[in-house]
Amino acid sequence: MSPPIAPKEVKSLVNQKSVQLANLTSSPSSERQRSPSPSFVQPISSSISSAFSNGHTIVEDAPIQDLLQSLRSIINGGTTTTTRRGKSKYKPHMSLEIAAEINNLVDALESRFQTQQDNQLNILPPAPNDTKDVRIDTPIDTATIETQTEPEEIKLTYAEATNKPSTSKSKTLLLYPNKDTEEKNLVKLLKTKIKIGRDFQIKDVRKLKNDGIAVDCPSQQDVDKILERIGNNPSLQEKIKPISIKKHLPKCIVYGLEPEFMKEQMEATLSQSFGDVHNDLKVLFPIKGRTGKIHWVFQTPVFIYRQLRRRQNLTIDRETHTVKEFLSARKCSKCQSLEHTATHCTAERTFCGFCSGNHRISDCISRRPSCINCRIYNLNNKTKYRTDHASIDHTCPIYAAKIKSI
Repeated sequence: MSPPIAPKEVKSLVNQKSVQLANLTSSPSSERQRSPSPSFVQPISSSISSAFSNGHTIVEDAPIQDLLQSLRSIINGGTTTTTRRGKSKYKPHMSLEIAAEINNLVDALESRFQTQQDNQLNILPPAPNDTKDVRIDTPIDTATIETQTEPEEIKLTYAEATNKPSTSKSKTLLLYPNKDTEEKNLVKLLKTKIKIGRDFQIKDVRKLKNDGIAVDCPSQQDVDKILERIGNNPSLQEKIKPISIKKHLPKCIVYGLEPEFMKEQMEATLSQSFGDVHNDLKVLFPIKGRTGKIHWVFQTPVFIYRQLRRRQNLTIDRETHTVKEFLSARKCSKCQSLEHTATHCTAERTFCGFCSGNHRISDCISRRPSCINCRIYNLNNKTKYRTDHASIDHTCPIYAAKIKSI
């Protein structure tokens, strides 16, 4: 039995603990790393828990992306239990609505942090007010682009401008010469007809195939100004064909739904899970499965897509269904070929994408799938691929090989 501690020693230990607690509470970092309340019962990720256990300096040194990823793991985490019937049941820590709102805040923090880092680079100055400061100058032999990147004038050759890496936040406009025009030098037209520097900027110009060029601008307003200049100039409209790059949104597919599950029900499910305020959240089309089930493909905003990629499931009518990213290859809706679209199809016969019959897939009443692409490949290459699947099924080896090559 250990001897009792003297009162003076007890008092000394209490004073030491008080000093340590005061140091922790007075430090600025400790306010940011305040431990969760007792009511917080969600499991903390391993990276965060190890950082707290080893000291607050490790959290300070951790990359911001790791901290945000650990925070997302906590938000989108859950527990899996086994029911009396032996089935696994997943229960998230919080409702989907609350998780979506918190994920929005985390995405906003990440975007703001990235914006602050980009601002520190100070790559581009404000738009100049004089056309003498920024202009496109084309000598006899070499086309050059002059861009104001600092208070003094810095000249960039066309080769230097094309080799200059563009940032991810640039807005790009594609310009191609019209078929009826003989003028193919769009840089020359850009220099003579569109004056840069008065109310918009150009960051980079890159050559494309078919005598086209890609014009990178700092913002969408700059792209709109260029389109306005072209629209107000009849001679430019006859020579230049502008093409705006549309925003590409990811697509997801949810598997194993009943054939009676309609598009309106899918829209109601997504609205209930993620809210009906997202205009980019759209239900696209269904796909017939091998076992009589159907799979629904829908378009989703990026932040919802990231959440679904982490969870890989969606609860519909108290049942958990697998959700994956939907990747689609170029496919002809007439002959089901993966080498062209229906616009350029030269086939005389129409083949169903589900049963390989001579009808459209919208008119198909068959319940037995048959892949026309695997049948043709087996015939031409003497292989023995299974054909008991649809031509657009993710299990199709021909379709999977095409997706892998994208």
